[in-house]
Amino acid sequence: MKITKPIVEEVLFLHTPTQLAEYVPADNVLKYRMDKIPLDTMFSIAHELRHIWQMKNCPEIFQNYINSTDTDIEQYNLQSAEIDANAYAMVIMESGFGITPQFKGLSEKVKKKISLRANEIVEE
Repeated sequence: MKITKPIVEEVLFLHTPTQLAEYVPADNVLKYRMDKIPLDTMFSIAHELRHIWQMKNCPEIFQNYINSTDTDIEQYNLQSAEIDANAYAMVIMESGFGITPQFKGLSEKVKKKISLRANEIVEE
């Protein structure tokens, strides 16, 4: 993945209690919470790194993007940028750690889209 290396900061809190990492494009900063299970944090970092890649390689994916605080979990996770970032993180977790994320709390519709996109990423 060819991206500019972000500044990495460990933080105590992010926008929501379930958010483990975020990328702030204006500052090129990747923030993460280390108080959670390390593998969950690795997944979140991979997810946010994919957002950096998306911004460089397919910025159109963020047209009409809605932040998680401005919509429900279903609509947020059905956005192309989120499907792709979750799928990329899934591929990283499976290939790097031998673990398949379960995406607890997400609908079967969202999980299926993530799985299909993960298969496409593996084929690329």
